[in-house]
Amino acid sequence: SLAHEYGHHVGRHGRAQDIGANGDADATGQQQELEADLFALSVDRYIGMRETRPNVFSVSGAAAALLLKCHDCVKRVRQILMTGEDTIPSDGVHPGTAARIAAFDNLDYQLPEHERTNLRKIRGDCAEIVEEVYVRLKPMYIDMHEQGVRPSTSRQAFDPPRCLF
Repeated sequence: SLAHEYGHHVGRHGRAQDIGANGDADATGQQQELEADLFALSVDRYIGMRETRPNVFSVSGAAAALLLKCHDCVKRVRQILMTGEDTIPSDGVHPGTAARIAAFDNLDYQLPEHERTNLRKIRGDCAEIVEEVYVRLKPMYIDMHEQGVRPSTSRQAFDPPRCLF
């Protein structure tokens, strides 16, 4: 997540609504999001390869895929609790999770050729595991919605437990 945000800084990305020309802000914003994702994946791979035993989750992009899929699930659960449906409306800036993960394939040239297929499979399998967990839990969230459970709409400031200081 931090490397993604740093990717925006390094790429000199501005706010999407300020960048687009002739109404093309959405496409520009989505391209910038993918660029930031790929920057983050490159950083993650670099860090993951520095160990004597490379971190397969960093190198494969599985860590990033897990993060994206889990974030997607949180948004889908919130949507279910609010509306009863899990379709997430597009914000026009962030590409869909599947497209973001698929874009990681563009950097697989960075991987040793003999390991590319296996590392891509690890990335896909991790994303698939999160999806399967979501699919199995989805009926529970629909039941919660039907029972009147709704997410908080409060914008209260985060008050961390004192033990964190």
